[in-house]
Amino acid sequence: ENIQTGNPQWNSIRIPSIHLYPQYPWAEYSTYIKRPPFFDTIAKHNPLSKTICIDNARVLLYLGDDVSTDHISPAGSISRTCPAAKYLSQKG
Repeated sequence: ENIQTGNPQWNSIRIPSIHLYPQYPWAEYSTYIKRPPFFDTIAKHNPLSKTICIDNARVLLYLGDDVSTDHISPAGSISRTCPAAKYLSQKG
């Protein structure tokens, strides 16, 4: 299967045209997932932002089902002496 074209099952899903650009229903008081403030900036500076399409985007990670977000970006603090902290400090 090609990441660009999806698969037959995904491509066969029919949705009304009103839902071509669905919006996530942000929970105002969630302590886990919040609406990023840059969304408001985009809307203010670009009136077409609600209908914008993302073209030529690339896949950052294409992983199997056995990889969770904790594998990609572990929760918790970064020790000041670990290689990651040294790398990030060097980058400013």
